Amino acid sequence: DIDPAYRVQRPEAVRNLDNKHNVDIMGNNPENNYKQHEKRAPGPSVAVPEERLDALDRERDDVVRSPEGKYGVDVLGTSSSKEEERFPPSYYNARTNIVDKTFNRDDAATMLHFDGIVGRDLPEDQRVRLPEDVTPPAGNRECYNWNDAWYYLWWGNNTIGQASLFSLDAGTYSLESVSIADYSGTYLGLTEATATVNVDVANDDGSTASTIATGSLVTDGSTGTLDFTGTSFELAATTFIKVSVYPATDLGVDYTGDGVNDYAPLLLSEDGTAGDGYCGTDSAGVYTAGVYDWDIEFCASASGGTELTINIQDAYGDGWNGNVLTIGENSFTLDGTNDDGLSASFSLTLADGAYAVTCGGGSWQSEVSWQIVETASGTELLAGGAPYEGTLTLGGVTSVTYTVDISQIDLPDGNFVVNVTGTMDSWSGWGLTLSNGGSGLVYTGTDTLDPGDYEYLFTITGDFDGWSGWGMSAGAPVGSSCDFIPNDDYGNYGFTMVDGPIETAPVCWGSCDTCSPANDDCANAEAVTGPYPVEITSS
Repeated sequence: DIDPAYRVQRPEAVRNLDNKHNVDIMGNNPENNYKQHEKRAPGPSVAVPEERLDALDRERDDVVRSPEGKYGVDVLGTSSSKEEERFPPSYYNARTNIVDKTFNRDDAATMLHFDGIVGRDLPEDQRVRLPEDVTPPAGNRECYNWNDAWYYLWWGNNTIGQASLFSLDAGTYSLESVSIADYSGTYLGLTEATATVNVDVANDDGSTASTIATGSLVTDGSTGTLDFTGTSFELAATTFIKVSVYPATDLGVDYTGDGVNDYAPLLLSEDGTAGDGYCGTDSAGVYTAGVYDWDIEFCASASGGTELTINIQDAYGDGWNGNVLTIGENSFTLDGTNDDGLSASFSLTLADGAYAVTCGGGSWQSEVSWQIVETASGTELLAGGAPYEGTLTLGGVTSVTYTVDISQIDLPDGNFVVNVTGTMDSWSGWGLTLSNGGSGLVYTGTDTLDPGDYEYLFTITGDFDGWSGWGMSAGAPVGSSCDFIPNDDYGNYGFTMVDGPIETAPVCWGSCDTCSPANDDCANAEAVTGPYPVEITSS
């Protein structure tokens, strides 16, 4: 049995796994420069007891690698063909974040936007059926872990690692630990086995985009935990984190008959009926989705998040009749099965930012009510019923000031206004109207925005263009020093909103610089004599 003490308490800030993933990511470690190892040298060989080798030779032909055989088909946690029996009553489903004892994997594939993944079955010789009484200990699912039950142990390969994908939202995170279960102690009598663990930012297809951390995990033949305390990483938007485990202890024997020695640790999986592509194999950074959910636990916590209490009620007390409250990618409901149908409360920690909030999708909406409360202060941040659409904004909202000088362009006739428009208002042409303070040709204005990247330009609209919003427009010269994305075809100014107020550089219309003062009459000219060159000290 595995000692539950090796598991790390689930951080509330590490949230739901269902998100979209087509984004740029930054992974960094302040103290170390981690790199993905494309090739791994064989780990140390170990001496498996001779009597155990003899026993394995005798048992190989008898080992059952399918649900039928000497061990039977019933394993605790997977004995029923009914999907709902995989989860105990009131199980908080991390895959959907909806309290519900049933789980539809087709819905999960849609919610997670992980299209195109088809699980690949692995060769039967790589796995061994566990006895029925071998089950996960209580308390070993407190961080992210796709595994629900144990059914097979797996012979290891030092060039092909077992891998799990987990989705995290944008934000800054502290990487805490990676833990695995190992059956090499019970099955081979080992008291130590080593594995290389990689924690990577992954692309949509699971392939490695960048490496956050890597290290050597040592088990006692039963469990192992690799502590990553002090490692941080930043996600620009929601994406996959891939945790891969490469067994590195050479057993000196080819148990599987594939012509190469096998390796420990011997990881554990369920029976292959629960897998939905988020666990598979990794080889030199290339991910292949599988059908078996590995017992690999990943612990990380978001930095600087806000802890929320979500309170939901039904006036009639018969549940929400299909209505769902969604906050960002997190969903909550009353179903009358995992709750009393009248009310429930949930905890949720979110990083600073703006989150879409909706409620609806069912019937009897007049009975639905809910509140989002900041746990620490008790402040109600948002409340409503169904249907509902709105935005929850948490921290980090700050100001930006724009300034443009239009003194050196031909101004339009009639009345006009100067605006700034961009990604913050979906390029409407009317994002924010600037002011010249009642006189002059320098226009300025301040807006409040959420954290993120923004592009913008300036427009002039008025009588001359029928107030279209786009009568005249000017941005940064394409490819210039003030072009926010110099490699594209658009000349836009831009900035990254992180924390604190921002004042964008004052610019002359359509340039990167301030306007040079006009002095056509050479007023205050300074006479200079040689030798040349000579410094001119006045305008």
